[in-house]
Amino acid sequence: MLSDVKVAKIRYKGQRTPGKPKIEKHPDRDGLYLAVSPPHQSNPQAPCGSRAWRMDFRFPPTASGERFTLTFGRYPELSLAEARDKHLEARRAISNGINPAKQKQEQKRAMLTELEKTFETIAAKWLESEKKGKSTGWAENNERWLDTINLKIGKKPIAGISDEDVQDAVRPLEVSGHAYSASRALRLTAQIFEFARLAPWRFKGVNPAKIIQKIKVPKAKNHRHIDASEIPAFLKAVDGSNGAEQTKIAAKLLLLTFVRKQELLAAKRSELRLQDAIWEVPADRMKNRQPHLVPLAPQAVELFKRQLELAGSSEYVFPNKKAPGRHASKSTLNALFGRIGFKDRLTPHGLRSVASTKLNGTRKFGGEIIELQLSHKRQGVKGVYDKSTHLELRAEMMVWWGGYIDRLCDGKPDEKNVIQLQSKTAVAA
Repeated sequence: MLSDVKVAKIRYKGQRTPGKPKIEKHPDRDGLYLAVSPPHQSNPQAPCGSRAWRMDFRFPPTASGERFTLTFGRYPELSLAEARDKHLEARRAISNGINPAKQKQEQKRAMLTELEKTFETIAAKWLESEKKGKSTGWAENNERWLDTINLKIGKKPIAGISDEDVQDAVRPLEVSGHAYSASRALRLTAQIFEFARLAPWRFKGVNPAKIIQKIKVPKAKNHRHIDASEIPAFLKAVDGSNGAEQTKIAAKLLLLTFVRKQELLAAKRSELRLQDAIWEVPADRMKNRQPHLVPLAPQAVELFKRQLELAGSSEYVFPNKKAPGRHASKSTLNALFGRIGFKDRLTPHGLRSVASTKLNGTRKFGGEIIELQLSHKRQGVKGVYDKSTHLELRAEMMVWWGGYIDRLCDGKPDEKNVIQLQSKTAVAA
């Protein structure tokens, strides 16, 4: 029979050979024993591997009964005295016609089933099923909203969640001034409840997110943007700021390419074909979930070349200095705009409006060409059947735009057909 002192001294004594390990049994009494395995390959110097309290039995308890092994727990988490108590309970169950091994399996299955019914588990399955074909931004937004919602209702069984629970879950977003996010989070919650109706156990209750009064979202405002005539002042402020060189380059490239902030900051080396003055943004980073070819003006090519030097060996063109392996934070550019005095006048997204307004006003290029460069979704039947990209015309427009910015910064906005490769929009000194 074992004692606490004996158990503490037990070590694996057998051959530590490769292949299926041989378990050593150290009996206590009435069929209870401590099963000791050899140390794992990851730690061969350890005195032993796992030590677990077990019992072997037949059920029904006859010579012809089926053999079972019941594990009570591991030592030292489960002491000798506690193992004996569990062993006694198991023997009583057997004498009462209950198979304790099967009973344990059923309890485990029931626990897992209940876990599968929690909002957090169902939400994770919903997100995984919906991710396919969606942009990175879509996934990041939904993950962020779910993090907030799960703080309140994540661990609750979905059938036990009330409309008040849902309201409490989305309220932090609303009271913090993010009404749009709160509204989206509420719609997201409703979708997850509907998704639960497809689960094997079929959620059949009322969808509490659908009976809550909709959150009022303020009318959308256009992104703040400046007039094209203010571009020189903006670029001068960017160059004069104390920001990192790659942040300054990113601001200038937004102006030269018309892309969205996330599309630029998450750019990878493999997407750039600078010898052809082309950048291909993959579909998973585009708002319309279509790959986007961006023709580059000579000024943009020079900026990308410089940035690749700054990026070193990173796969990202704009690496995150504080988190290697990730791209620069989306807040970086907003912070720069704030530091240079443009916080209330211009947003990074507003640079798209600056370009669009000026180009549409020149009447040098058709509206469709400008919309294609902005990667706006085509409307109606034409959007379904017309897949042309008008790349040559867009390339011509981008070269004109780069030259226009140079001429503007030189005080010669009306000078025609002038492109200065070493321009004021090129690499910051």
